[in-house]
Amino acid sequence: MTRPKKLTPYLECNIGGPLAAAKETNGGFYLSPSVGAQVKLTQKLKMNIALGYEIQQLERLKQRTDEYFHTEFKEELSHHSITLKVGLTY
Repeated sequence: MTRPKKLTPYLECNIGGPLAAAKETNGGFYLSPSVGAQVKLTQKLKMNIALGYEIQQLERLKQRTDEYFHTEFKEELSHHSITLKVGLTY
């Protein structure tokens, strides 16, 4: 949208959900917004740096069976993380 300069700021947002093959999985949620900058190092080489926050949640039904017992429980996975992304574009 703007003309590239020595330092070009940007916003990024990833959102999604899992594609679960098992019918016992109740789906989930993924969100990762971040803010970053692209720094021009040479004519063809640029470095990208971004700082963000990541949320991921998943819920599924687990079963454990052996010759002595059978158990079934709901597993909930949830994490919240701060992310730092560093990369090169050439």
